[in-house]
Amino acid sequence: MFNNKSFFEYLHENQTKVATGCGKSALISKGKGLAEIFDQMGSLWPLSNSLYVPELTTNLLALSSIAKNQTRIKKTISQYEIHLDNNKEPSFICPISSSILETHINISNFHCLKTQEIEDGSLWHKQLGHMNEQDMNKLIKTTEVSNGCDECIKAGAKHFLIIVDQLSGFIITKFLKNRSDCSNHFRKFRLLVENTHGAKIERIITNGGGEFVNKSFKNHCNE
Repeated sequence: MFNNKSFFEYLHENQTKVATGCGKSALISKGKGLAEIFDQMGSLWPLSNSLYVPELTTNLLALSSIAKNQTRIKKTISQYEIHLDNNKEPSFICPISSSILETHINISNFHCLKTQEIEDGSLWHKQLGHMNEQDMNKLIKTTEVSNGCDECIKAGAKHFLIIVDQLSGFIITKFLKNRSDCSNHFRKFRLLVENTHGAKIERIITNGGGEFVNKSFKNHCNE
């Protein structure tokens, strides 16, 4: 039973009476669903048919609902260690303070991300090296968009890399046969620029694509 909706991956709302230990009163469960928690080792534990009881002062977990196989409880001088499903490391560490095992659990935080088409031109603004709105409007009026670059396709280049110097505004475009060629083309560009100007590139800013976030590009940056 949990007193916070944040524990639930999904929740079906309904009202059910829940008997308390004192036997004098009953709490009201306002829903049932799948709760998910992280143990102290970072493992995720799904708990089906969990109750949402907002009036609970403390969340209550039954070991039988968590462990699928064997549960082992080890007592030390000041605490209990609970090992679930034959794990060598304890999933939960509970201080000895009462006849009830108490521990801290972490909420499994899930985020729902929504994608939508950008209609205000901000995407093209970024893709064109942060081109200003006036020049973008000129492109719309004067540029004829075809199905693609025929010469590039004949040469086998289906991708391109745009490199922008944010200080000077200098822009260079490299045509790539494969996205994996990005690291090699950037290496050649870096050597050309640094040998020409006698200065090192201090910072690289990317869009976080897979052609940049990989072992080859990382090794190149560490050289």
